[in-house]
Amino acid sequence: MLAQIELRTYNEGMNKYNAVVIGSVNAGEADRLYYFFTEESGLVAAFAKGIRKPSSKLAGHLDTGNICEIYIARSKGKGQITQATEIKNYSRLKKNWRKLFLLNQIFSFIRKKFSEGEKDLTLFNLIVELLDVVEEIDKINKLRIAVLSFWWKLMAQMGHRPLISPCEHSKGRFDKKKQYFFDIANGKIVCERCAKSNNCLLLEINQVKFMRIFFTSSISVAAKIKSSEKDVTALEVIKENFLKYNF
Repeated sequence: MLAQIELRTYNEGMNKYNAVVIGSVNAGEADRLYYFFTEESGLVAAFAKGIRKPSSKLAGHLDTGNICEIYIARSKGKGQITQATEIKNYSRLKKNWRKLFLLNQIFSFIRKKFSEGEKDLTLFNLIVELLDVVEEIDKINKLRIAVLSFWWKLMAQMGHRPLISPCEHSKGRFDKKKQYFFDIANGKIVCERCAKSNNCLLLEINQVKFMRIFFTSSISVAAKIKSSEKDVTALEVIKENFLKYNF
């Protein structure tokens, strides 16, 4: 884990950040606008002038998914990246298209749903943890569970944590002989008796256990738990529906 570094002003308008690169778009003939999630200020965007020129020294340090130390000069607008040093580049991750696809879905969501300049150290640490875990994973279901764990932690961090406990008719416990459902609209697990909404999706008892693990354990612990294709697919469907309903 990166050591926490307090944001410091080195000269007028110059700031230093520990940052995860979460995307970029081309701008002008040779520039690029980069998006970072930083330890100090949450989402930050800044231009890299001339970075698409062959002679640019910044390009190799700013790949999506890299952890970098960056300096941004600001006067007006987005600011300009003046220096970037790669701290960690996750080379194994970048060779796997599935890992990149799942991570880019997360990064795109963060770029769209978060405002610039709002510090969120918990989320920064979660992103770094996810990158560390995904770098080492070599099995698809473990990867999918790690990503699911992150998504639920992210939604909880944004104020949409579901109620993962027995409903009032379940007498305080889950019974493996009974059917349960996830109520998308109300964000909670309910029994068959309580499942009156069209937004209720079947949730088997093993999937209930995973839902609880997502909120009580780290991403790395969740990824180590054995899972079936059926369980992972069902959990992905519930996540997607909950995400669409709330965001």
